[in-house]
Amino acid sequence: MALAVLAKEYGKEPVPMSLIAEKENIPLRFIEGILLTLKNRGILNSTRGKSGGYYLMKKPEDVSLLEIVQYFEGSVSMLPCACDKFNKWCKLVVCSTYI
Repeated sequence: MALAVLAKEYGKEPVPMSLIAEKENIPLRFIEGILLTLKNRGILNSTRGKSGGYYLMKKPEDVSLLEIVQYFEGSVSMLPCACDKFNKWCKLVVCSTYI
């Protein structure tokens, strides 16, 4: 939701974290961690001072929802066996379904 606010304001002045939190009814302490993670990943940047805030580093259309979800959730797949973490389990399921 924070990225949607920043996408709407793309190309304008930086958006203060407090405004994003207020617009989306997100606790300030919670959004602070989210914005910092996105800044560290190169999606956002920020400026300090009276007119400071956060802004997108890329055009909104160049920010992938999948990319954002992966930053926070890790690998994403439609089936558990499509992910490397479940490789052993997947082989057992595949083998047992074909027997």
